Amino acid sequence: MAVRFAVVTLTNDTAAHAAPAPVTRTVEQAKCEYFPYVTVVPPGSKVVVPNADDGLHDVPVMPDGGTLPDANHSLRPDGRVELAFPDRGHVLLGCDLHYWARAWVLVDPAPFAAITDADGRYAFAGVPPGSWRLTVRQERLGTVVREVTVESATSSVVEDVALPAPLPSRPAAP
Repeated sequence: MAVRFAVVTLTNDTAAHAAPAPVTRTVEQAKCEYFPYVTVVPPGSKVVVPNADDGLHDVPVMPDGGTLPDANHSLRPDGRVELAFPDRGHVLLGCDLHYWARAWVLVDPAPFAAITDADGRYAFAGVPPGSWRLTVRQERLGTVVREVTVESATSSVVEDVALPAPLPSRPAAP
């Protein structure tokens, strides 16, 4: 089964594979939603959230451990807010004015990270030979970890990982 928006990371215990340098990514609020829905960045990165709509939005920043003080930002039309992500974790971006609008920012120091496409595909190129830990996370389906071996630096890493079926969101009608 193809799973869209799963975050796939590839790590190992070798110190030579340090976390990538911080980056700046954009997660746009447009049509009262966030695009893209999932973003992965290394620690120390920033995410810029512009408002492409004619109306007001807000950006509450909610890490896994709960809310942060002063972490709800007003976002006027044509406005933007820059968010800093210094630490590893899963962070939900929401909008109190549009309850369905949300996006995930995964802050992870993995040297290789990808998000599955609409067909559930991803690939890593240029991975050095050796033993690696492949982790697949999806918001509703959970996390699967698998050990993989890369034979040569010229091969790309593509693994088919089965995620558990989601629980129904409500009981079936009798």
